[in-house]
Amino acid sequence: MPQIVIHALATPRSSEIVSDVTIRIYDRWSHRIVGSDLTQMDSLLKLHSDALLNKVGGAANLPWQAGMPVGFVDAKCLKICRPSYAETECYSGHKHMHSLNFQIMCRLDGIVEDLYGPVEGRRSDPHLYTASNLEQRFRTMRARVWDNEYAGEDPVPLFKMYADGIYALSAEMGRNFRAPFAPGQAAANTLMATVRGEVEHCFAKVSNLFRQVHYHINNKILASPVGAQYIVAHIFTNAHTCLEGSQTAKYFGLTTPNIHEYFV
Repeated sequence: MPQIVIHALATPRSSEIVSDVTIRIYDRWSHRIVGSDLTQMDSLLKLHSDALLNKVGGAANLPWQAGMPVGFVDAKCLKICRPSYAETECYSGHKHMHSLNFQIMCRLDGIVEDLYGPVEGRRSDPHLYTASNLEQRFRTMRARVWDNEYAGEDPVPLFKMYADGIYALSAEMGRNFRAPFAPGQAAANTLMATVRGEVEHCFAKVSNLFRQVHYHINNKILASPVGAQYIVAHIFTNAHTCLEGSQTAKYFGLTTPNIHEYFV
């Protein structure tokens, strides 16, 4: 019976193929989530706003500046193998590990609409928010929708993003309130915690479908395109959401986009 010989010095062609395909997909489709102009949200703002309004029982239960959240923002920390170069830049003192940080905005139908990163692990969530220019892009998108659908009406900012308390409250961003609470604010925090808990499924879905992106031993930033791999995993996750739906969309009673319309 012939013996099978495995050469210890064989060239790892499979890794080269995976890296090459990853970069090709990133070059072709990363514009859908990296630096997005948010155009696919134009026709969804009113629909998503009404879905959230139905879940919270009316705008009166959310006593912040006028506006209903249509996108949820969070920063995600991707653990990496300790690098031999720029180790201190990649070290997160908050998480106590080496990492790359990403900022994600998820829609209420479970689609990741915008992703910014990677940046060094030492960077904070507010730094990502400022560097991503997401606030300006959201403001531009909202103004575009306003001009097309609400022209002539009082320009109150109907639509917002939503994040946790580390982000600054603004005309574009809502967040949970901090103590001491004004009347209704503690109840609003409890209400939005339930909603945000459902949106967390959107943030976690990529980890369930592509567990290898969180296997930090293989996340070697000097040996493989770790950031591109994480972004491509989100692109594939959005494709899965288009085809199979999502728990987040079901919670809000929303349908997911057609995959052919999404990848334009």
